[in-house]
Amino acid sequence: MLETEIEVKKYYSESAKKWNITRSIEIGDLSNQISDYILKKLNKNLDFKIKNLASIWKIAPVEYLSQNLAGGINTLTKIIYERDKEFEALYRFLCEKIIKMFNGDFVVQRVPTIRIHTSTKEDTFYPQWHSDLILGHPVGTTNIWIPLTQPNISEIHGFNLCEPETSYNFFKESSKLFSPYELLNNEKITKSKKLLIESNPINTKTGFATVFDSRCFHSALPIYQHTRVSMDLRLIDKKYLNSPYPSFTGRGRKKAKFDTKNFYTEI
Repeated sequence: MLETEIEVKKYYSESAKKWNITRSIEIGDLSNQISDYILKKLNKNLDFKIKNLASIWKIAPVEYLSQNLAGGINTLTKIIYERDKEFEALYRFLCEKIIKMFNGDFVVQRVPTIRIHTSTKEDTFYPQWHSDLILGHPVGTTNIWIPLTQPNISEIHGFNLCEPETSYNFFKESSKLFSPYELLNNEKITKSKKLLIESNPINTKTGFATVFDSRCFHSALPIYQHTRVSMDLRLIDKKYLNSPYPSFTGRGRKKAKFDTKNFYTEI
């Protein structure tokens, strides 16, 4: 077993009562400013016009919406991968605001992840249950999830999260059979009906963000009646990026190195 896997298993063994509680924080009008930026970016690069982000599913051709089975990424999401100075200024302001709400010497994810999520009948990627730790992220990570569209009445955001106690018990039972990084390749984990039943839909409104522990299992779910646009980023106290903690590397295609030269940056 890798040194990082041993560290993950030890971190998961900590009582769920000591995990970061799932909570909401207020980010104000910044979510609207980022939404406006994304809408402008899409309209600049598409041959059809979008009036609001939540209605993309009604007008975008199916080839723009289908999720890539390699990572759940669709064509619309790829369009907004390239950032510019306008976005960087908004993101820096957002990170400064968020970091002030935490105690510690924190660094923040250098480039946030923006997701444009709508399902088609052919999609089979979601659900894809996981925690950031089994993706290879370092221990001590704090997740920040930010909706950029309002929750839909019936489908909410199409994003479910397990509370610490549920995640603790699920990992404890699963790791009896598999080492931590093997969980990501096992459909009994990634397509778990148990987690679907025991998880809760995130119902956060724009102007707020959900903060949760990186050990918590979560997944996007299929949605057909709206488009959810969201942004997620991660914070970590710098102490977790130095000895005695090992260096962590992502388990995905990009093999991200989780250090301040690559994944994280100081604000």
